[in-house]
Amino acid sequence: MRSPRFITPFAGLTLALVTLLAGCSQEKDASAKPQASTSTNGDAHKAPRLVRVGSEAAYRPMEYIDDEGNIAGYDIDLMRAIAKEGGFEVTFENVAWDALFGMLANGEIDVAISSVTITDERKKTMTFSDPYYRSGQRLVVHAKHKDKNLTLETMDGMHVGAQIGTTSAELVEKDFPKISLRKFDNVVFGLRDLDQGNLDGFVVDDPVGRFYAAQGDFINLVFVEKEYTSEDFGIVVKNGDQELLDAVNAGLKKVKESGVAEQLKDKWLR
Repeated sequence: MRSPRFITPFAGLTLALVTLLAGCSQEKDASAKPQASTSTNGDAHKAPRLVRVGSEAAYRPMEYIDDEGNIAGYDIDLMRAIAKEGGFEVTFENVAWDALFGMLANGEIDVAISSVTITDERKKTMTFSDPYYRSGQRLVVHAKHKDKNLTLETMDGMHVGAQIGTTSAELVEKDFPKISLRKFDNVVFGLRDLDQGNLDGFVVDDPVGRFYAAQGDFINLVFVEKEYTSEDFGIVVKNGDQELLDAVNAGLKKVKESGVAEQLKDKWLR
C-alpha cells in the first residue's frame, strides 16, 4: 500500500500564499473586463403602445372588408400611417356603427376611425383629433329618376334612406321634413334597397355615394352632383387619453406634411 504524504509547515504556508495571490489576480482581471449594462434609457427601450382601433367596415372605400377578410380602405391606411409617424402600433376591429362609441366609452377600444363627422353636438361627449378629411352629403337616386333632375328639394313625399345616427339622417330630418325618411343600420343595406327600387334616393357621404354609383354591384344607382354640406372627418379618441390624442395629432400632421395623405386619396378616392 501507498505511504501517506507529509507536508511541512513551510510548504503549507507557501501553498496558502500562492492560493491567496491567485485569487487576488482573478478578481483584478474580472474587474478589468467591461461589463454589459443592464440599465435602460427610459423610452428608448419602451415597446410601442398597442392602440385598439374600431371601425364600421361597411363604408367603402373609406373602410370595408376585403376579399381576404381584412379591414381595408382609406381610413385604415391613413390610421396605419398616423400610427407609424406617431410612434404607436394599431390593431383593427370591425364594429357596428351603433356600438362603436359605446365601446370607446367603455374602454373596449381606444380609437374610432370610421368617417366620423366632427360636430358641435358630438364634441360635447367625444374627443376628436384634428380634421383629416373634408366631405359632404350627397344624394344617390334610383336610375328610374335619372332624367328628372331630382334633388332633396324636389323629393317631398318620396322615400329616401340614410344610415341611422349619421349626419346624413340629420340633414333630411332637419332640412327636408316632408321627405319620407327610412333609416338603415348600415349604408350597404340602404343602397341595396335603393338598387332594388324600394327607395327613391339615399343620402350618404360624397366618396361613398360616388363609389357605389360607379362600381358594378349596384346597377341602378345615379349619383347627384349637388353637395348639401361641407363636413370634416375626425378620429375619435377615448375621453381623457391626452397622451394618445397628442400622438394621433402629431402623426396626422406628419402624414399631411409628407404628402402621404394625398397619396392615399389618389389610391382610394380618385
